[in-house]
Amino acid sequence: LVGAWGRSGAADAGAAVLRAYASILFSRSLRVGAILIVATATAPRGLLGGLLGAMLALAVARAIGIDRDAVNDGSYAVSPILLGLGIAQWFGLGPLGLLLLWVFVPISVLVTAALRSALIPARMPVLSLPFLFSFHLLLGLALAASLPYAAVDAAPGPTWATALSTRLPVSLLLLLRSVGALFFIPRADAGALILLALTLHSRIATLLACCALVISLLLRAYVPPLADETLFHSLAH
Repeated sequence: LVGAWGRSGAADAGAAVLRAYASILFSRSLRVGAILIVATATAPRGLLGGLLGAMLALAVARAIGIDRDAVNDGSYAVSPILLGLGIAQWFGLGPLGLLLLWVFVPISVLVTAALRSALIPARMPVLSLPFLFSFHLLLGLALAASLPYAAVDAAPGPTWATALSTRLPVSLLLLLRSVGALFFIPRADAGALILLALTLHSRIATLLACCALVISLLLRAYVPPLADETLFHSLAH
């Protein structure tokens, strides 16, 4: 990583990582990015996976000669962050998880570069398409190769967070866990921090997120499910 960035570029790399985290919520604020990193710290394995994914992506992007400004704005680390979080939480960060990171993060970077070349001239955003492509490719590999899944990172968290969770209404607890699940961390404390970051970025976006949850609950109550509800049940309990 040092070789790709240079010792004087450590500050640029740190800022790029913060911007990449913030970009997940469509923000450019370093403060929002910092809060999201703290949110992932509620699951230490997820924190490490996300940071490894971001740093590896930035190093790969610099090493293959991608435009410096595009790398520094964090665009190439957004999907690798989500990929790192998903790999860390689903497969752990043992030899298998680290191998998956080293294989799929560069794939995500290359897909990001290809999509940016194709979509940006047409004024279309890349968003999380590289993550969706890479992660579904990974899930297909996991199914075909019968890769073992890791135990859930179930660290109890700080006492205040546990106490708060026991006092929250079920609907609010479900909201917070659902927000946390966006980062593969279905915890109330993580969700609260992510919601705080979203509120700092845009109160309208926060309101829309809450409305989306209400709509999803109504659809779940009145529309027959088409997919496995295992994750939903894990959030509800």
